[in-house]
Amino acid sequence: MKLGMALAASLLLDAALAADGAIASSGACVVIQVQGMNLVAVPVLMRAEETAARVFREVGVAVHWVGGPLRRSEEKCLAVEAEFRSNSYSDPGVLAHAFPYKQGGTQIQVFLNRVMNCSSVRQNGALLGYVIAHELGHVLQGIGRHSSYGVMKASWSTTDYHEIFEQSLRFADGDAELIRLGLGKVRKMVAADAL
Repeated sequence: MKLGMALAASLLLDAALAADGAIASSGACVVIQVQGMNLVAVPVLMRAEETAARVFREVGVAVHWVGGPLRRSEEKCLAVEAEFRSNSYSDPGVLAHAFPYKQGGTQIQVFLNRVMNCSSVRQNGALLGYVIAHELGHVLQGIGRHSSYGVMKASWSTTDYHEIFEQSLRFADGDAELIRLGLGKVRKMVAADAL
């Protein structure tokens, strides 16, 4: 059964890659290479992938998740490494960490014991997707700043969580612009390092 679900997830990811092909060919794409995918149930993971992809698609960036090496179609995208961890010993209110100034290696850590506490697969998937979107926002902006509202808010309120579960929380306009500008800068740095 798990193999069938994994195959279904892979086919859905392939369909999403094909759908986002136009964005990816323009260079506005990111591939999140996830370590610890096996710690998350496939339906939750699929919901999270869909959520993060939609949130970034709204600001013109295609986002895909992979659990292994990049496929040829993904090599033109910026690769960001994320790690799912079963627990954390840091501040109890922290759901995840981003390392926006780090180049290479793990740039995002998600503490699943703090994220996966919702009452349904749908809510757990939505929250995981938004947590990844928030942390990826830091990495792409290249700075450790927060906004007064939206996805990049430092601490989400009850209203924000309601919007997360309804899939309606968005990036603030200023954050969307910083993400696009930052993605361009990060891609240039990576290309310069490859020379």
